[in-house]
Amino acid sequence: MNKNAQYQAIYRGKNSEKLAYAKLVNRIKSGVMPQQATLVKFDITDTQLNELRKNAGHAPVNTACISVNPRTTSGENNQVCPPSFSWKALHDYMWQLIDSGIEKTSRYKTYFGSRNGYEAGFVYNVLKTAGFNLDVNDIRPYLSETTKIMDAARSLGGKKGIQLDRVGAILVMIKQHPELRKLKKAYADLDAAFRRFNNAKEAEDIERRESETITLKYPQLVDKVSKKYGKASEEYLLLKMFYETPSRFEILKLNVGGTTGNRIIIPPKGNVQYIFEKYKTVAIFGKVQGVYSAATSKLIRAYTNKGKSKLFTAPNFIKNMLDNLGIERTETVNTGTINLLRKIYVSTHLTPKAKAGEREKIALLMRHSPLTSLKYLRDFKGDIPKNTPEYKKNE
Repeated sequence: MNKNAQYQAIYRGKNSEKLAYAKLVNRIKSGVMPQQATLVKFDITDTQLNELRKNAGHAPVNTACISVNPRTTSGENNQVCPPSFSWKALHDYMWQLIDSGIEKTSRYKTYFGSRNGYEAGFVYNVLKTAGFNLDVNDIRPYLSETTKIMDAARSLGGKKGIQLDRVGAILVMIKQHPELRKLKKAYADLDAAFRRFNNAKEAEDIERRESETITLKYPQLVDKVSKKYGKASEEYLLLKMFYETPSRFEILKLNVGGTTGNRIIIPPKGNVQYIFEKYKTVAIFGKVQGVYSAATSKLIRAYTNKGKSKLFTAPNFIKNMLDNLGIERTETVNTGTINLLRKIYVSTHLTPKAKAGEREKIALLMRHSPLTSLKYLRDFKGDIPKNTPEYKKNE
């Protein structure tokens, strides 16, 4: 035996436990499930085991249900406890995915209820409304009742997008659970019904958009607000700020200063900074920050000198402003709210023939997809030509 081999043998002898532990950790990270006796020997707890699996992208396992057969390896496929398909067991499994870091808490809480909230969430509400008994030990047969599920999702009301989300939550549950994935026909049937409903919704959206018009473009709206409320008003300030940072509801109840939430920062000199970190699509676009123009910064400084700690806090602030202006609205849902401002904004900047680059620019500003910009686009029905000085004012 040469000296290198001798040194290696000595090293392995002195560090055998350490090397064996490192080897075991690597096996766990690769997806292999050790025997229960091995976990006990190296004092690896359930929490530590699933933390290692989580970091390597594997689903959590219950060590009390792991087979002791040394020929078996996969943790996911080697649990000998009979799987339960009660609603409570499925709810708990989906929360295991949250605990393992595989899924996000916010979405799953909406879909499946809180950690101990078994009687809440999209899936529970749909299945209960469909008349299914959720106290039984196996709810799998219910997942094949496509018609009842779709009818229940609709009957719960709300926008059609929410109705679709309710069905989508059930599809997510089936797809994410290793045993429910075997229900291929149930999944295919429900997915097909989901797609038909979605296609019908998109057709209705197109028809509605074609029938709706807006009666003024954004500069005209600014002009109306200026005449009605004055340029020192909070209403005028909102429109000027919204023009530079078109948003959803994050511009409402905006903090003046502070270190958290949606806020503006007013430095001793220079332009006012904005920071948006709580909004609908933050998971995609992340925290948004920048500065307002010099003109808008001047308006902000003048208004906040009145000791304001928040902006735009009055109930129904936008709705009341638009109602007082007599702005005509043709929709029945969310009339006179931020969505109307978004439609006026998009319709001012885009045409149905807008190029991809133009759509992407607006989408980035508004923090949604380029195709979504087209959903806000409406035909203009007004009397003022685009190229007139009055139209260009405040542009």
